[in-house]
Amino acid sequence: MVKSSEYSIAQRSQVITLVFLANMKPPDVANLLQMPKKSVYNIINRAKSAGYDPAVKPLVDDCHIVDKPRSGRPKVVTPEIECSILASLTKDRSGREKSAEVLAFEAEKTRLRPEPSALDSRGLEE
Repeated sequence: MVKSSEYSIAQRSQVITLVFLANMKPPDVANLLQMPKKSVYNIINRAKSAGYDPAVKPLVDDCHIVDKPRSGRPKVVTPEIECSILASLTKDRSGREKSAEVLAFEAEKTRLRPEPSALDSRGLEE
């Protein structure tokens, strides 16, 4: 099964709506939506800790169910660098035939190195 952090906002809002507004029990919601009970309880607790109170305001806002920013290493490649790499790749036929090594050499001229993930996210291969 999927982790609760990987459920869509729509699925999370369904959980909140069914539990708080339709007065279903969390195990029943878990069976209905085919989620682990633990995930349903985590979604409920996260919404409560984000300030959701159906007695005050039954509307489920995005702030009650959206993911918090995740920690991690920041990207090395800025949007400007990514645009210059993509421009180098797409401006002519020879650009599309460049290897990652050639792109790294060109980027090194400006003391910047392309990240392979920047190429992968655009559907370009080494």
